[in-house]
This record gives sequence, structure tokens and C-alpha cells, in this order.
Amino acid sequence: MILKILFGTCFVASLVLTPLYLEAQKNKGLKSLTLKMLDSNCFLGAGILAMFIADNHSPFSKYMIIALAMSWVGDFLLHVIKPKILNAVGFLSFMVAHVFYIIAYNTAVQSLVPGRAFLQPWGYAIPVVCIIGYAIFIIKKMNFEKLGLFASIAYGIVILIMFAKAADLAILGLQTGVENAGISAVLLFAGAALFVASDFTISFLIFDKRFKKNYPLKIFNIATYFAGQLLLASLILTVR
Repeated sequence: MILKILFGTCFVASLVLTPLYLEAQKNKGLKSLTLKMLDSNCFLGAGILAMFIADNHSPFSKYMIIALAMSWVGDFLLHVIKPKILNAVGFLSFMVAHVFYIIAYNTAVQSLVPGRAFLQPWGYAIPVVCIIGYAIFIIKKMNFEKLGLFASIAYGIVILIMFAKAADLAILGLQTGVENAGISAVLLFAGAALFVASDFTISFLIFDKRFKKNYPLKIFNIATYFAGQLLLASLILTVR
């Protein structure tokens, strides 16, 4: 019961901390970093608590915890102003986090249908079509430097593959009638979609100077990010 209360507290705390962080980050410093990391502790803590609540020590849950932990590291490094190399390492940390989300989803898929292809035909279509559209939009409408363009597209490919794998796991769970398939599908689709939405906007906040101080965009970016992470952390309760 105590673990479940703490798990719920993570969600409530994140709802409180997110607007406080958004206000504090207008002037980046120790206060905003502290609030951000406390907020990040909520999704990492929710994942760890979910593992013990569900007594889920499967490879899926372990890969999910690694993904959440790498996101935590990325949150810290992306907030550090100097040296700038830490921002690049933070960016890579999030790339690694998404790779572990992909591994986790693929592990769960293989446990349901051993030997299933890594991506179904529609799974390939999602990242290909979206990235082509994204690249055209950036080149025509945005003001990305060449390095920012390549980095954003590379990151986009990884996160869209993550979404395709999440969708594949959700659909497969519903088709096979595995326990908690409905709840898992909602968490997978919503969590992954919110994460994609967050990362889509952060590319503008990081790589296009015109948007660096766009506060409404920042609110959307942060709110979708923490909400998505909490939903994905909750998967450990329902997926093995």
C-alpha cells in the first residue's frame, strides 16, 4: 500500500513541480535546475516503484528503467549552461534513452510472438513519411544550421522508430488478448505520442534562435515531456 501511495505521489508531485519549473526556468540557474531534477525524479521514481509494486523484474522493466535513467541524465546535462559540450552529451543521453525504449518494446513483442519482424511494413512507413515531411518543413520554414538539421533529423528517426515499436506492442497486445492489453495500449500510444510531440517542439527551441524564448512552445514542450515519461514509466505495471 505504501508503495502505491508513493507511486501516486509521483504523479501529484509532477503536476505541482512542472509549472514551478516552467516559471523558474525563465532565469536558468540552480533553482530551475533543482525543480527540473525533482520533476525528473518523479518519472524515474514512478518507474522504480512500479517495478516493485508489480513485482516485475523482467528484461522489459529493466530496459525501461535504464531508459528513464538516461532521460534523467539528459535532463540534467541539457540544463547546464557551460560547458556546451555537456548539452551535446545530454542530447546523446536522450538518444540512448530512446534506444532502450525501443529495446524494451521489442523485448516485450518477442515474448508475445517470438521471431516477429523488428518492424511491420506500416512500422517502416511511419518514420519514413514523417521524417521526409519534417525535413521539407524545416528546410522551407525553419532557420536551422546544417548541424542542427542533421542532428534533428537523426533524433527524429530514432524517436519515430520508438513510436512505431510502441504502436506495434500495443496492437499486438490487443490482438493476442494479453492481460491488461487495453490499459497497456493506452499508456503506449499516449506516452509515446506525447514524447514525440515534446521532442518535435524541442528541436525548434534548441536549433532555431527565433523560438528560444517562445514561452507557450516551452510550456507545451515541458508539459508533454513529463506527462509522456510518467505514462511510459507506468507501463512497468502492466507489461512484462
